[in-house]
Amino acid sequence: MNMKIFVDTDADVRLARRIRRDTVERGRDVNSVLEQYAKFVKPAFDDFVLPSKKYADVIIPRGGDNHVAIDLIVQHFRTKLGEHDLCKIYLNVYVIQSTFQIRGMHTLIRDRDISKHDFVFYSDRLIRLVVEHGLGHLPFTEKQVITPTASVYSGVDFCKKLCGVSIIRSGESMENALRACCKGIKIGKFLIHRDGDDGKQLIYEKLPKDISERHASSWIRCSVQGILRAMPLNYCYGKEFRNLTSYS
Repeated sequence: MNMKIFVDTDADVRLARRIRRDTVERGRDVNSVLEQYAKFVKPAFDDFVLPSKKYADVIIPRGGDNHVAIDLIVQHFRTKLGEHDLCKIYLNVYVIQSTFQIRGMHTLIRDRDISKHDFVFYSDRLIRLVVEHGLGHLPFTEKQVITPTASVYSGVDFCKKLCGVSIIRSGESMENALRACCKGIKIGKFLIHRDGDDGKQLIYEKLPKDISERHASSWIRCSVQGILRAMPLNYCYGKEFRNLTSYS
């Protein structure tokens, strides 16, 4: 989403602001301000700034005082951001609903004064929530068991043949939570780079040989752009991730 905006403020207003700033904040006299404005500032504006006006998508007259124009631009941004909601574009993308517990933990790990021990503790809690939420979207089969009181309980059986795929440098911090939730799970690794050596994205990979027969979960801690960049690597070295779930 790109938008070129030109804020068009009256020349007298610009000069008045410069005189006020330079005399009050920088201790200069009015004559020196006017001399600099006439010799350097105004010519530079005419040569470099003003010509860009014709390339602007939106021109805002009266600058920051034009509240109507600013509100229209804000509304436009909100509309565009709504169109790029990944949950609307990709129907298999799920976002964990925010709660006061989650917001509280995010507040703690973002506090610059938090101790290392508390940072690790609350980060692991958040990662565990992501893992548990993701596992809930894996396929299950109906299963009945006999309870100690000889009653029949109708439940579900866990998905078989799972494996994790950790993206090196970012996803490895999530491995412990996955191991804690899935006993004996196999974990593979691969490393991707924006450009890579000789233009290759995939730099390194070590995956289970039967990964195409397993439900693979890839783990990455990065931005949305990083997740989308990793998606094409679902088909790497002839190993197709037929059942892939990504977590971030």
